[in-house]
Amino acid sequence: MKKVLCFYLENCPYCLQAQKAIDDLMNENSQYKDIHVEWIEETENPDIIDSYDYYATPSMFVDEKKIYEAHLFETYEECKLHVQEVLDLALEKNKKLYISDLDGTLLHNDETLSDYTIQVINDLVDKGMMFSYATARSYNTAKKVTQCLNVDIPLIVYNGVSIRDNMTGHIIISNIFEHIDALLDDLLNHGMQPIVYSYVDGVERFSYVKDKINSLTLDFIKTRTGDFRNHPVDDVKQLYYGDIFYITCIDEETKLKPMYQKYHQHYHCIYSKDVYSSSMWLEIMPQNTSKAHAIQQLKDYLHCEYVVVFGDGKNDIEMFEMADECYAVENADEELKAISTDIIASNNNDGVARWLKKEF
Repeated sequence: MKKVLCFYLENCPYCLQAQKAIDDLMNENSQYKDIHVEWIEETENPDIIDSYDYYATPSMFVDEKKIYEAHLFETYEECKLHVQEVLDLALEKNKKLYISDLDGTLLHNDETLSDYTIQVINDLVDKGMMFSYATARSYNTAKKVTQCLNVDIPLIVYNGVSIRDNMTGHIIISNIFEHIDALLDDLLNHGMQPIVYSYVDGVERFSYVKDKINSLTLDFIKTRTGDFRNHPVDDVKQLYYGDIFYITCIDEETKLKPMYQKYHQHYHCIYSKDVYSSSMWLEIMPQNTSKAHAIQQLKDYLHCEYVVVFGDGKNDIEMFEMADECYAVENADEELKAISTDIIASNNNDGVARWLKKEF
């Protein structure tokens, strides 16, 4: 059980309100009765309060972290909700967040989830497992292949560029380029025809010059037939429109690798072979954007203390490095396997689901 401290003042009406909320919540939920709340009167303990950062009373801390601080005109209902958050956090023990990559990890090579994986993950989520995924896919294409999963916590898409509400698609966190014209100019001047992902008039689009893209890019575009984001343009100037957050180039290694080497210290760049087509991709995102950074944001958002991740590719290296435990599927890149906690069964053998069923 986690340590709970409550700093208060004698006869403070907001402190009395918090005390009532605690009593009521403990009567409503017997699990809360196991929590010991240490009450520290402010004027009687000046040496203790100097070590804690707060202004108003009551202020409540869980394991030295401030969770609740009262404010003027706070109602009893508001107070009770905040106190309940404190008590809920106090009940949690090493709250774990499980994050899996999709393609090549959770999905089979045919881009589907097996019935076994669906059943295992849904059963464990029903039992309280906090599970989500971090993928290079968009929210739209990720949801198509995971629609049978009953995952209700936010999703990480576009390699960490965006965190989306799983149920509504609402953008919780998003990153866009601040200055992008020079980069687009350079790519185009070197004979590349990028796919540019942006918000144009508030609508998510991926744009490309339809008469200039190469055959590799065209093959990818064909896999997105019917996608509402698909936005072919006639004029290269239209690629610069909107709030741009992601750029993809699919081309020959001789073109892509020099661009990666030139820009990987200025932007977050991923240069890798596509798991399905074996073509080479260069993906460029705003600096400080990554799966690892997004997982840390999601960890903080959900008040988790421990992260377990699963992956297969080089774009998973950073999230492996930040996680408490990291598992590479048997078909993973050798560089990723070298830094993993352990190697599990392959994606086609439901490695993630089998590990979860055994270990959760």
